[in-house]
Amino acid sequence: MINSAFPTKKILDETLAEYLVAGRVASGLSLDRIAEELSVSKKHLEALEGGRFDSLPPDVYTIGLLRRYCKTLGLNEKRAIALFKKRKNKKSVSFFTRPVIYRNFLDRILTYRNFIFLLIFILLCSLGFYLVKTLYPLYTNPYFELDDPEVCTRTVSEETLKLSGSIKPEEKIWINSEEISPDKDGRFYSDIFLKSGENKIKIKIVNRFGRIREETCTVKKSES
Repeated sequence: MINSAFPTKKILDETLAEYLVAGRVASGLSLDRIAEELSVSKKHLEALEGGRFDSLPPDVYTIGLLRRYCKTLGLNEKRAIALFKKRKNKKSVSFFTRPVIYRNFLDRILTYRNFIFLLIFILLCSLGFYLVKTLYPLYTNPYFELDDPEVCTRTVSEETLKLSGSIKPEEKIWINSEEISPDKDGRFYSDIFLKSGENKIKIKIVNRFGRIREETCTVKKSES
């Protein structure tokens, strides 16, 4: 015989549903009879005994119903309400909040949670890199560089000036209003005929977003 001074785990872990069902079975009353006496929906009583608290009305109404139910069955109201609140306040444990037990340092690092966080971090970094690479030309001037920048400050005697340099492959370049076709690496070459005196060479570069960069190169040709 078990001593009642030492309650079993079953009693300690008893749920509201078990408490109510046991009380009703002991009373010999049916749900239909109790629903009729209390003038309530049988579905609410079934939800109470089934532990389906999401199907019940607001807590104020449910606790009132629980008090009347306990009086009808001769049960302890305080115990029933305590079991109800205990069940209602029980927090669900999610993947990100549940405690994790680590056996060693490697287990602490190699977890599904850390893997998901790392994957999200990598995706965000990749997205950021893509946006910067894609949108950077939208807010910056086109790239342009001459192989010999000092050519624009030089005095020459030749009739033809060989002008060469680099732009980005996706950009376009015009020299003295004539479009020059660069190679696949963005390298361009142009032969410019010079007249005696000062020659202004106008250079225009346009990127794929329509941003324009204009440069003027002034070359002096000496008298022959």
